[in-house]
Amino acid sequence: MKLKTLTIWSFKDKLIFFLCFILPLIGFIYILINRKKWDKKETSLYLLFALTNLSLTITVTFITRDFWIVTLHYIISIILITYFIFTKKTSNINPI
Repeated sequence: MKLKTLTIWSFKDKLIFFLCFILPLIGFIYILINRKKWDKKETSLYLLFALTNLSLTITVTFITRDFWIVTLHYIISIILITYFIFTKKTSNINPI
């Protein structure tokens, strides 16, 4: 029987992805503050996801609201999330 390691609610993956998706600037700052608590691969994926959503927010706010640019950003975000889930399932870390 394996013992589950308890994680603090603030470090769960769903919360981080939610923060980065809804409030990308706050999520980016949150990741930078807590980057030493995760391994390098998790931190880089979180930062990549946060920067993708932050670039979408900046693009839509200041430059253009073109449908294809927004669609491309969402496709990249979906690919990053699925890659993250797939790598967590193949390793021995609990999936989200």
